[in-house]
Amino acid sequence: MAADLSRAHSMGTLAWTHGRLEDHEVGSRNLGQALSDYVARGSKGLLPLFKGLKAQLDADWPSIEEALTQIDDALDLAARTGERWTDAMLHRIRGEILLKRDPTKPALAEEALLTAIAIARQQRARSFGLFAALTLAKLYQATGRAAEATALLGPALEGLSATPEMPEIA
Repeated sequence: MAADLSRAHSMGTLAWTHGRLEDHEVGSRNLGQALSDYVARGSKGLLPLFKGLKAQLDADWPSIEEALTQIDDALDLAARTGERWTDAMLHRIRGEILLKRDPTKPALAEEALLTAIAIARQQRARSFGLFAALTLAKLYQATGRAAEATALLGPALEGLSATPEMPEIA
C-alpha cells in the first residue's frame, strides 16, 4: 500500500512537471488521473498540495474559472483537514490565477499575494514567502510601483544568495 501511495505521489509530481515544462494539457490530464489514483488508495495527505498544483496547470488550460474553483477547493480542503503547510503556496497560486484572469484589475490578486506573504512569515516558510514576494513585486513593477516592489523584496531576499535551485533570487 505504501508503495502504491508513493507511486501515485511520484506520478502526480511528474505530471505537474511535464505540464509546467512541456505540455499543459497532457500534464493536467495526467495530474488529474494521478489525483484520482491517490484518492482511490485512501490517501488524503498532500491533497491540498496536488489540488493546488492542478489549479496552477489548469489556469493555462482548460479554464481560468475552473482553476479558481480548484484553488478555492484546495484552500477549503486544507482548512478542513488542518494541513495548513501549503496555505502560503496556495494563496500565491490563487493570486497568479487572478492576475491571469484579469491583469487590468489586480486588487484581488494583490490581496491573495499579501495573504501568502503573511502566512509564509507566520509559518517561517521563507521559500513560499519569497515566491509570493517575487510575484507581487512583478505586479508592482507592471503597475508603476517600483519603490513598493523594492521595499517588498528587501526583507524577502535578506540573507539569501542565488543558487542553481533558486535562480529567481538573482
